[in-house]
Amino acid sequence: MLAAMSGQTPPPSLARVVFAETEGNPFFVEEIFRHLAEEGKLFDETGKWRVGLRADQLQVPEGVRLVLGRRLDRLGADARRILTTAAVIGRSFSLHLLEALENAQPDAALDAVEEAERAHLVSAEPASARETRYRFVHELVRQTLAETLSLPRRQRLHARVADAIERVYAANLEAQASQLAHHLYQAGAAVDPEKTSTYLVMAAQKARAGAAHEEALAHIENALSLWEGEESLRVGELTLQRAEALCSLGRTDEAIDIFRKAIAMLENAGAVAKIAAASLGLVWIYAWRADYASAGQTIERALDRLGPKEPDLRLNLLSMRAAALSASGDAAAASSLWADLGTPEDVSAVGFYFYTTQYERTATLGRRVAESCRATGDLWHAVDVEVFFLLALLAIGRPAEAAGELPGAIQLADKVGHRSALHALKWCSIGLAMSRGDHLQAEREAEEAWNFGEAHQLAWNFWTDVLLGSFAFLRGNLSEAERWYRYRQEPQTFVFGFKDASLFQLLAESNDDRAGKAWAERRWNLPKAGQLNPIGAWAALERSVVGLASMGRREEAAALRPLTEELVRTGVWVSGPPQSPFRTAAGIAAACAEDWPAAEEHHLTAIHQMDTAPYRVSQPTAREWYALMLLDRSAAGDLA
Repeated sequence: MLAAMSGQTPPPSLARVVFAETEGNPFFVEEIFRHLAEEGKLFDETGKWRVGLRADQLQVPEGVRLVLGRRLDRLGADARRILTTAAVIGRSFSLHLLEALENAQPDAALDAVEEAERAHLVSAEPASARETRYRFVHELVRQTLAETLSLPRRQRLHARVADAIERVYAANLEAQASQLAHHLYQAGAAVDPEKTSTYLVMAAQKARAGAAHEEALAHIENALSLWEGEESLRVGELTLQRAEALCSLGRTDEAIDIFRKAIAMLENAGAVAKIAAASLGLVWIYAWRADYASAGQTIERALDRLGPKEPDLRLNLLSMRAAALSASGDAAAASSLWADLGTPEDVSAVGFYFYTTQYERTATLGRRVAESCRATGDLWHAVDVEVFFLLALLAIGRPAEAAGELPGAIQLADKVGHRSALHALKWCSIGLAMSRGDHLQAEREAEEAWNFGEAHQLAWNFWTDVLLGSFAFLRGNLSEAERWYRYRQEPQTFVFGFKDASLFQLLAESNDDRAGKAWAERRWNLPKAGQLNPIGAWAALERSVVGLASMGRREEAAALRPLTEELVRTGVWVSGPPQSPFRTAAGIAAACAEDWPAAEEHHLTAIHQMDTAPYRVSQPTAREWYALMLLDRSAAGDLA
């Protein structure tokens, strides 16, 4: 209905708010749409949807109020007054709490509720062990009653409700944090702002723990409004929490701006530890956006503010600097910095190992750090670590372990609203489908991942282009594969070279005349001998060897043999799409150098790895190249 009336698809958050208020009643939907449009709350100056509309910003439209007013007129004066108190309590209310507020006469609250139940205005909720609860049959009934009160009276009643909650539920106030936060805030200046702020923060934390990120954001914004104009540590901390909530809602552009404001406030307050934490949070956003220049600038600024004090925090920031450098593909600079740090065991360390193709260390440390993050409640970074951990497992012959861990990681990423990590976990699911040999399922999941990445404008969706290009190549649809490999320019990251080298391999294996030019004009970097290298360089090496051998350029392929021996020593079994066996590349290079014993050993090891893991899609690839080596060697029995 919203799409039909506006001519454009509404944001999901707006649809949820309107549905929560109207429950889909077409008349109510239309009335609220018109009312909000007239109030200027739906569209900006360009005619686009506004974001961030909250339920507490809605008012009952006049047309709806008239219709509901006729039903409310059936109530007696006392029942209507008491039901108005219930309306201020909320959509769902406890009879015990209502009786604590309306206790002038015995059974007055119960009589009013029973009268309202007969008028089909409220209904009993399923009985709990200790408490009788009722619920307004429609949110707009509740709002209509509440709006009959003047603002000062409504505020006083909210204060009374908060006081009653503290008396009735004194044994477990934490469980009532959301209700107390709501009523204390709505009570306005009549209550202590410190107390209101405390409960708002507590309610926000509970909401985030339950994946109710819009509710969490609303609580934090309400808390910030209490201290408007104040520049303090408290406001800086609240602003930081607002940025984190915006991240969980996928509003990363806004989150970046709010992170910067939070860091500035924390700097003014001299909160060194908080500055480091906020800076690290901002850096990870930049990393997922492949904006490593901004990441580096943020780290440098935080280090400047930190000075020589706080050695642990300084180590965390330097570890993140090494991770950011390696994520950008500069493994040499990252390794040089890392050598001076010792061996920190934090989120950034797991990232550094992953970005520099140290997958065994990624898997070992990643499990420990992910468990530590979960234990301390740092669920956002637990998800970051689990992405590295699972993708590493998938590449080092342990897909069964990855399959066991993946559902929990997806559930957690969805819970905390980490869309970029969820996108990366979809790649892991695709890789698992390929390892099972379910190529069609893998391709369907890749298409879904691509649509997800485009819908949320995720920077790393260029990697899904590579996945789709590889699937088209496997199917023999070379023009479609080329289209995906050329779809968009690959940014400078630790996987740089994957796309262009994959396109070269495609042209070479399909005997395309353009392969020679692609090799001569190659933009990808091959690994540097004797040092750590990013996975993009190693994968480009593998594709280069396969491409050169396919073109019959044996000497050039043989010249790459020393690097392929280093490739084997990384311990990686397969690269990303389409799970190409690295040992096979080493076998090809050895065969081109006519070192037949080494070539055979590599090929047989590749076949064993593909069968053991298993990587079913790559089993024929490993066998084909071994067969070609046997034909090339032509020793006794090789043809058979």
